[in-house]
Amino acid sequence: KMDKDNLAIFKKFKEMTRNGDYAPVVVEEDKLQGFVVRADEDIPRLTLIAEYVGQVDYARNRVFDKNDSIMDLLRTPHSSTSLVICPETRGNLARF
Repeated sequence: KMDKDNLAIFKKFKEMTRNGDYAPVVVEEDKLQGFVVRADEDIPRLTLIAEYVGQVDYARNRVFDKNDSIMDLLRTPHSSTSLVICPETRGNLARF
């Protein structure tokens, strides 16, 4: 569960995205890293920039996956019960 402050920030973020307001960022190609996200102007501290979006899968199914953008969603002592987010077919700027 999110605490009261984080929940308020998340609700504000969802409201802003529904209205088409997004953090001032640009996705650019980088010769060393592929793609990166750069701030287009100063972003206030603690601003939520994007949700991490992708398909949820069991960690055991991604042990040998070459994707470098997989993120833990739920980590348990066993890969058969741990969950990860994989943004390879569905994702957004957060994967960069």
